[in-house]
Amino acid sequence: MEFIELNQILNTDTDIELSVKNSDWSKVIRSITASTGWLNKSEFNSLFSPYLNQQVFAFETFERVSKKTGIKKRINSNFSLTWDNFDTFRKSTDILFLYLVSSKLNWVFYANRDQWEFSARPYQANQLTHCVRWDANTRGGCAIMPHMSAPVIGKLCAKRIIWNTVLY
Repeated sequence: MEFIELNQILNTDTDIELSVKNSDWSKVIRSITASTGWLNKSEFNSLFSPYLNQQVFAFETFERVSKKTGIKKRINSNFSLTWDNFDTFRKSTDILFLYLVSSKLNWVFYANRDQWEFSARPYQANQLTHCVRWDANTRGGCAIMPHMSAPVIGKLCAKRIIWNTVLY
């Protein structure tokens, strides 16, 4: 993943705070309490438990410019999200202002010297269900669909009853 891809979810022009483009994303802001790095183990576990073992990318928020060559370079890294990997990363990196983002771009962690911020896409229970159809050959006209929660099936059945009364 390249830094430029973060522009899909973030306003990367500001590096003093986390500026997500979608206002529906939840946002948490906390002061840094860890003696080294950005998070201690308990903060890490409470924040990242739903995302463990995801492939993540870490980017410095700004580009460093070499005094000798004038070449710009942004420090970056990637790893699988576990406490051990994160701890190793935070102890060994020179990154001061950090974006840590999942490869799916569904959450982002930002940290500077004073605070950290976390933002995530809202959870949508049926985001993997792309289509539903009625099977006329099935007894009762049951819906054939991949995994679907009961309230949605109830809504579809109610819609089917309304359709039947309108059509017949």
